[in-house]
Amino acid sequence: MSTSATAWHATAAPALQRLAASTGPTGVILGRDHGGALAPVRLLRAEPTRVAVVGGPWLAHLLVFRCLAVGAFAGITTTSPARWMRLAELAGVSDRVSITTVAGSSQVSAAGPPPSAEPPVARGSLQPVLLVTDTGVGGGSFERSALPSWHTQVTVLPTLTAANSVSVSDAHVVLLQRLRPEEASICVAALRLTAPTEHKLQQLHDEMLAVVISGIERYLWFATTSVEHEILGPPHRDP
Repeated sequence: MSTSATAWHATAAPALQRLAASTGPTGVILGRDHGGALAPVRLLRAEPTRVAVVGGPWLAHLLVFRCLAVGAFAGITTTSPARWMRLAELAGVSDRVSITTVAGSSQVSAAGPPPSAEPPVARGSLQPVLLVTDTGVGGGSFERSALPSWHTQVTVLPTLTAANSVSVSDAHVVLLQRLRPEEASICVAALRLTAPTEHKLQQLHDEMLAVVISGIERYLWFATTSVEHEILGPPHRDP
């Protein structure tokens, strides 16, 4: 069994060797602040939540890995199913990961229920649902009215462009790895951030993450465990 501050979650024995404790009293821990304190981010909550991730597979995998560790069900829609299958297997919780492969206009169920099956139903804080869209630069549009309670929609953007910036401007939580100059300019405009922020976002180290919520940015340092380092490797943005 693994426990959080408020609830117990039943976990298969093999998973205990792979999943790290990653929850705080108010959110999922993605890193530490400048003072070294654990910094929780509210990714899983009662309100339908939209998250935009601008970065590489490494950050997307860390986010899902941490959410699985606190009992979430992850539904992944992706053009790269192999890397997500491997993550689910190494985490030891394949029964809580559904992977749907997208290839052009067709969809093939790679694991879990087929695309036509009923979507998973969240069981409150005991099992929130994380719906991840990892389909390349085009991303996916958020559907404001489609998410029930305890559902979080994550859109992974390997590159931020003017065309997909709506996924950033519509998000409740934006997670950013180091941005290229043109990406930083688009991001600052989409989120109405200050000019100095544009420069900061281009200067992030590989070990750093920017979190933007309600126009306020925080800068964190990834706090990966030895197990996460073994599975994911060191922090980096590009594949």
